[in-house]
Amino acid sequence: MSRPTSESLNLLFISKLEDSETIISITAYYDNETEAEIELDSDDVSYSSDDEDIATVSELGVVTGVAEGEAIITVTYTEGAIIKTATIDVTVPPALTAISVQPEFMVLLEGNSQPITSITASYDGAPNALIELSSATYSSDPTGIVTIDASGVVTGVAEGATII
Repeated sequence: MSRPTSESLNLLFISKLEDSETIISITAYYDNETEAEIELDSDDVSYSSDDEDIATVSELGVVTGVAEGEAIITVTYTEGAIIKTATIDVTVPPALTAISVQPEFMVLLEGNSQPITSITASYDGAPNALIELSSATYSSDPTGIVTIDASGVVTGVAEGATII
């Protein structure tokens, strides 16, 4: 299917950012109600950031957060004599600096359990945040010493020391 003439190009649309990092598609819409997917690496497409101290964008549409703040990513598409642009607002959250878990230490006999009571995330230049215990993912290293259920209950399984 061939595209309509460039004179009928009336709108450019950028789909969502995938994982808040990569533009996944660009679609051109035409006056005759047809549309065309535009190749992200096309010579007719360019990308820019209004604040590269906050977020940059590569020639392939990969957006990289640099520092906390907000930036606008602009995609420009040229077809014939017509130039269309579309934008995406990008918010870069503060950097996570640490996660602390309470209690800090546990001593468990085989078969005994103890719950993790709180998880706190610390951010660079922003207030700490409590993390819901059920929204965390748990693991231990080395494995086989304890089990941890989805709500943060730790159960001793074998003798040894492990880090959760």
